[in-house]
Amino acid sequence: MALMAGKNERGQLQDVAVSNEGATFTRPEGYNWIDSEIITVSSTVLHLDADKVRKARVALVEVQSTDIRYTLSSNSVPSTTAGHVLYATGAIILENGFEMRGFRMIRDGGSDATVVVSYGM
Repeated sequence: MALMAGKNERGQLQDVAVSNEGATFTRPEGYNWIDSEIITVSSTVLHLDADKVRKARVALVEVQSTDIRYTLSSNSVPSTTAGHVLYATGAIILENGFEMRGFRMIRDGGSDATVVVSYGM
């Protein structure tokens, strides 16, 4: 079971639990999206903008092109062979400050990735 972002039939963003049987909406609560950024992820490990993270309660990280690898602990560093894989067009919701502050990412392969991050309350 994985938790990802999805939209309901009214186009509202909500968390989706994805299993082998399909997608099930799990939390239809809405967020007030207060800021965003577009990040080019290359061969250097990057983290989220510290000022934006301080003001937010949640972050939606969406990969628009090329897979990335990520970790959720500032003690762990992703590489092209280590870390969770987030595939192009995939998204993850970071649900608290610990996850947002610990989030690290690097491209998975030879091409740079474009990542869009929305910050919410």
